[in-house]
Amino acid sequence: MKGHKKKNMNEIPSFNVNVIGNRTIYFCGDVTENSIARINTELIKMITMIINQAKLIKDFEPGHINLIIESVGGSVPDMWALIDLMIKSPIPIYTYALGKVYSAALIIFIAGSVRYVTSHTELMYHEASSSARGKMSEINETTENGKKTQQIIDDFVIHRTKLKKKKLDEIKKTKTNYFFYKKEALELGVATNEFDMKDWAELIC
Repeated sequence: MKGHKKKNMNEIPSFNVNVIGNRTIYFCGDVTENSIARINTELIKMITMIINQAKLIKDFEPGHINLIIESVGGSVPDMWALIDLMIKSPIPIYTYALGKVYSAALIIFIAGSVRYVTSHTELMYHEASSSARGKMSEINETTENGKKTQQIIDDFVIHRTKLKKKKLDEIKKTKTNYFFYKKEALELGVATNEFDMKDWAELIC
């Protein structure tokens, strides 16, 4: 997970955001300002459509929206831009961890109302990183802000999973990336369900 990064106008987009049907978004790539803007735009369109349908159709069942995630993570501020929209959405957002879901992408996954993990999904949690440069006062300020950012992330993870502060602190002390898979993800409450054949009905809606 990283802080702000300078824009390179010639940079090739490092993400794909594809809309499948009326209620499913497939996100593959880095968590950046551009990728999250695309996802949020599609989410707002879907939420608006569902709210309008509910106004017009008697006994309308609003259902849910799906967000499939395959990402190594990226920017923390942009991560929160998506998470805040998901948490405040009047329509539940179901998340699906596919392939690799690391760092900021893992925190986005945890924001799902229902969270599916597949048999071979690889998930990873680690401490937020920064590349502080400049005067000592500026470096100290960045360091302090980083500590606050990490505390907010940890509080969010603890609130939405079975992970305890002690476990998160242990991971940070080792200064390593903590990789885990389906079984542990379900045990820790990071995922709520294993994706199975019967769940295609939830995904294709």
